[in-house]
Amino acid sequence: MRDQLASDGIGILCFSATWSDPVIWAHYSDKHKGICLGFEIPDNKDLYRRVRYEPKRLPFPSDLDASADARDILLIKYSNWAYEQELRVCIHLPQAENGLYFCDFDDTMRLEEVIVGAKCTLSRSEITQALGPLADQIALMKARAGFTKFEIVSDQRGLK
Repeated sequence: MRDQLASDGIGILCFSATWSDPVIWAHYSDKHKGICLGFEIPDNKDLYRRVRYEPKRLPFPSDLDASADARDILLIKYSNWAYEQELRVCIHLPQAENGLYFCDFDDTMRLEEVIVGAKCTLSRSEITQALGPLADQIALMKARAGFTKFEIVSDQRGLK
């Protein structure tokens, strides 16, 4: 199904409703060495859809052309992934650049903050340079492990 969507020029962007779960950082940011992009996204249930987490695999739909069946397949994951609090949006893919697809930021996906992983070696100036003209509008934050709970929190010492 993924290949069919891509051939139709459709891609799926996945977001988490939280950045404070340490397992997310371990899975998606090279064990806390990466960054997290924080977006302000509109409360639009037609555009951004919450993933539903199920304990058992659902039966494969008999008619993939039925939009309800296709939507269910795209919005269901195994219940052990529920910590992600995932939202998904289908978008039209632009032309690939070196085999990768990129989506411009706009009013439906506005970059608000960059959270730098606890083990990330990027400096404030490197991130600011990469943000270019957006740098003055984006909050920068360094993350660290929580002292009393299994969580990722803002490091009050800031980003150097």
